[in-house]
Amino acid sequence: MESRNKFYKKLSSLSFGILGVFLVMGISAPHSKALVRLGVLGGANLVKPTFSSYDVSPLSYTVTSESQANFIMGAFGEISFLGPAIELGVFYTPRNIEYKVDTDVTITGVAASSSTIEASYTYLTVPLLFRYWLLDTISVGAGGYWGTALNEKVKSEIATTSAGGTTATITNSETDIAEELKSDWGLMLAAGLAYKVAPMIEARLDARYAFGLDNHKVQSSGATVKFRDIQILAGINFKL
Repeated sequence: MESRNKFYKKLSSLSFGILGVFLVMGISAPHSKALVRLGVLGGANLVKPTFSSYDVSPLSYTVTSESQANFIMGAFGEISFLGPAIELGVFYTPRNIEYKVDTDVTITGVAASSSTIEASYTYLTVPLLFRYWLLDTISVGAGGYWGTALNEKVKSEIATTSAGGTTATITNSETDIAEELKSDWGLMLAAGLAYKVAPMIEARLDARYAFGLDNHKVQSSGATVKFRDIQILAGINFKL
C-alpha cells in the first residue's frame, strides 16, 4: 500500500507539473511573439519490441515478436517562434505485446519447445519534441521520451507447444512487473499536419516513431527487450 501511495503521488506531481507548463505557455502567449498550441491527440500505437536471444547451456533460446495495435491518447502543449518549436506532452500508452520463444536443443533426450507469450503493460509517457513548422502547416521533429509504468502487475497468457505437438495454455497469469520495466526512455521522430477548421482551432494529424533505448531484462535467464512504437495520432488543438 505504501509503494502504491508513493506511485500515485509521483504520478500526480508529474501531471500537475506538466499542466502548469501548459498554463504558463497559454498565459504568456498574448504577451510575446510566440505562437502557442494546446491540444489533445489519440489514435493507434503499433508496438513491436525487439528481443535478444540468449543461451542457458545446453539450450539456446530465440525470441521473436509480433506487432500489436494499442490505443494511445494524451495532451500536449507547444510554443513556436516563426518556425522552430518546442513541444511537451503526456500520453496514456498501453503496450500489449506478443512474443515467441523457441528452444533449440543440442542434446539427446531433451524435447524442443516453443512458447507464445502475450503480456500487457501500461505506461504514462512524456515526449519532448523539437519541431520545425513549414508554412505553419507541416512540421517535422525529433526529440525523446520518458515513461513510467502505471501497472504494478503484468497479466499474461502463455501457450507452450512441445516437439510432440502437445499444447498447454495458462490464462490470466499475473506477476509483479519486473523492476527493469517500471520505467522506459528513448528517442522519438515525428511528422505532423495542422489544418485550420475554425478561428483559433486546428485539426491535427501526427505520425511518430519511438525508438526505445532502455534495455529491459524480462527473464532471469537473460532475455532483454527494447520497445519500438509507431504512433498514428489525430486530434485538435487551440492556437493562441
